Amino acid sequence: FSPGEIKSTAKGYMDGKGLLRSGFEIGSQEVFLVKKNGPALSKAISLSETSLARIDFFRGLKAEDDVIIPVLPQNPKKGLVELYYVGGSNFPKIKYTAWDFDFEKGETYPLRSINSSWEDIKNNRGFITYLQYQGSDSLESLNSLSLIDIYIRKIYLAYFDDENIQNFLQPIYVFEGDGKDESGQSVDISIYLPAIDQSWIEGQ
Repeated sequence: FSPGEIKSTAKGYMDGKGLLRSGFEIGSQEVFLVKKNGPALSKAISLSETSLARIDFFRGLKAEDDVIIPVLPQNPKKGLVELYYVGGSNFPKIKYTAWDFDFEKGETYPLRSINSSWEDIKNNRGFITYLQYQGSDSLESLNSLSLIDIYIRKIYLAYFDDENIQNFLQPIYVFEGDGKDESGQSVDISIYLPAIDQSWIEGQ
């Protein structure tokens, strides 16, 4: 099956179980083709070598003018809802973590300026949430890596979705880009930074 067909099947399965809710119904999905090498799993390059597929579900929050703001977990490439698919209607493994929020109830807080946020990023005050070599077949993010250059290509607003229960959704700035390690290899990187003006955060 194509990634589009796999995504449609997974959404239908979730919807049929009443699990496509709490922002997952308007969020995005990513399909990773997976191959098995003995007990190990890695990304597949083509459909012909694919053993199964992992579908990651991410939440979204509808803002004004029907703009969908992403709600991202600690690893922006790995959803709090994961389905493994092997064809037909078979999902041998499902991980489902979803804390309900009242999406109609919220407060307004000033955001910190993008200039001050950029200074924090330059001074290593952000939280690196994804780090991986470009072209890697690993399904997991690296724990650490020494980088000599980082190029930020994209900045956007999102909300943080923790795997542990939380009392509110916190707005964050997401910085995405790429860089090089000490040997010159290219990596992809994502960095989170709290987006609320620091004077409104307790303990600051």
